[in-house]
Amino acid sequence: MALNAPNPVRVLECCSATTSGLASAATAELGLKASGWRQGRRDHVLIERTIDMFTGPSDIPAPIMTGEEHQLTILDIGWEASQLLGTDCWLADAARGADHVVLVAAATIPGVRRLESVLAALGHRQSDRLGDQITVAVLGPRRKKWPKGVEQAGGAAVRHVLSGDRFVEVPLDRDLQIRGLDTRPIPTAVLTAAARISVPDTHSHEQYRSERHHP
Repeated sequence: MALNAPNPVRVLECCSATTSGLASAATAELGLKASGWRQGRRDHVLIERTIDMFTGPSDIPAPIMTGEEHQLTILDIGWEASQLLGTDCWLADAARGADHVVLVAAATIPGVRRLESVLAALGHRQSDRLGDQITVAVLGPRRKKWPKGVEQAGGAAVRHVLSGDRFVEVPLDRDLQIRGLDTRPIPTAVLTAAARISVPDTHSHEQYRSERHHP
C-alpha cells in the first residue's frame, strides 16, 4: 500500500522487534535515531521500526518528528486489537483517531472469526461510520474459491464488509510467504491488490492504521 501512495509516505512498524516483518524491507538504511527508531528507505517510502523487545503497545516509543509538511503516515500495528484499544498510550490514541483502518485477515475459519470480533469492536465504537473508515484485506484465494465454512465463520460485521466496496482480495505468494519482505521486488499481483486500497491525499494530513489479524 505504501509503495502505491503519493509522495511522501512514512511507515511506522509499531511492534516488538521480535515480530518485525520489515527488518529486511529497506533498500537503504539511514541509521538508528536517539529516540529508539531505526530508519530506512525503499523508493519514496520512509520505513521506521523499533529495535527493542516490548511487552505491550504502551512500551512503543513516540515517533520521530520528520518535518514533512504533507506526509501520509501508515501505522503498521502488530498488537491484538483488544490489547491495543484497552491501553492508554500514544499508539492507542493514534489508532482511535485514524482517518482510515486497514484490517488484514487470512481466508481461514479462525481468521474470519477473529476478523468478526475486531470489526464488531470497532463498529461498536465507530457506529455507522464503519463502512467509510475500514477496509478489510483478506489473504488467500479469491472469495469464490474460499474453502467451505470460511465465509460462514463470520457474522453480521463480516457480511457487511463483504457486500461493500471496502473488501480487497490479496493473493498469497508462496515465495513471499517463505522469504518474507526483503529488498527484492514485491510480486506484481500483490502490488495490484494493494493498489485497490484507497490512499488519501497527503495534502489532507490523513493517517492510516494497519492491523495484522491473520493467524
